[in-house]
Amino acid sequence: AMEQASAEIYRQFFGDPADLGVHLGVAEIIKLQQSGWEIANHTTAHRLLSSLSPPAVKAAIEENAVFWRDNGVQLINFLGFPVGRVCDVGPAVGRWLDDNPKIHGIFANNGININLHRKEWLRFSLGLQTNPENMHKIIKNQTIRSRAAYEKIG
Repeated sequence: AMEQASAEIYRQFFGDPADLGVHLGVAEIIKLQQSGWEIANHTTAHRLLSSLSPPAVKAAIEENAVFWRDNGVQLINFLGFPVGRVCDVGPAVGRWLDDNPKIHGIFANNGININLHRKEWLRFSLGLQTNPENMHKIIKNQTIRSRAAYEKIG
């Protein structure tokens, strides 16, 4: 319901996302890949994976992989989790990763690695920061967040 409400509000203020060109098409993804970018699976519809059943998680990931393969885009062995927080993943994704041991997971929001684990490869952005002092603050903050999360989940 929240996604539907957000989509409706987005359309009211900005219009139809398809008309705005906010997502890259296949040709643009191929150009990125040809220029050296690596492309990871990010699922078909960017739904919170923790809210999906195991069959829906499997479909979201695997249908997207087939789409890109059929369009000539080779995906790297990483799944970029939609939304990208640890709490947005859930046991169904863990089971899918267990069944697909060559695939690694990427969390995009908050945290850095404390332990190396292929299901919890965390990354964060420094944005446009080039000042070492500001970068240090960001890294320290992410480290503190990671430690707190790690202590919660054991």
